Amino acid sequence: MALIQKNNPINEDVVIAKIQTELYNNLIAKGVTSYESYERVYVVNGVPELYLGNGNYKEVFFDDRFNLTSFFLLGNTKEIDNIGTATIDLAIIFQANLVQLYSNIVHRADAEFHADITDSLNQIPIDFEFISIVTGFDNVYSGLTIENKQYLDDMSRFHLVRFNLKINYLETCKN
Repeated sequence: MALIQKNNPINEDVVIAKIQTELYNNLIAKGVTSYESYERVYVVNGVPELYLGNGNYKEVFFDDRFNLTSFFLLGNTKEIDNIGTATIDLAIIFQANLVQLYSNIVHRADAEFHADITDSLNQIPIDFEFISIVTGFDNVYSGLTIENKQYLDDMSRFHLVRFNLKINYLETCKN
């Protein structure tokens, strides 16, 4: 299990780090085990990748060594008003093994998973607005390029979900 975050974040990355930390802690408190939570990633040639430093990246599609992985994607347009309040779209993509996370539930536990994430997000004291919850392989990964789709499915024990938010923060925000 790991919470992978930027060192000394500023602006939107401060907000992402707060959301990420709170989400991680809330989901762990709900009994989630084996969770790899990634910070904001970059889309490199259509693939979401975590910047490791020195020009190196790691792709963050579902890793079956973990029961849950998540990562953050920023929108491409940041709006800033006269007093420096910035607004930007933020997507959080979750990739889960529902059977491992909800072993005591006999049906497909996607609704329970969505409820746990929603409840966890609602506990975070950050200025954001829920926009949508997106399911379905092609919808969750909309705008991304996936070459080996057979390894990523949204059936049986696996589930993919994207939470779209709009975050607000002061552009001079520092850690």
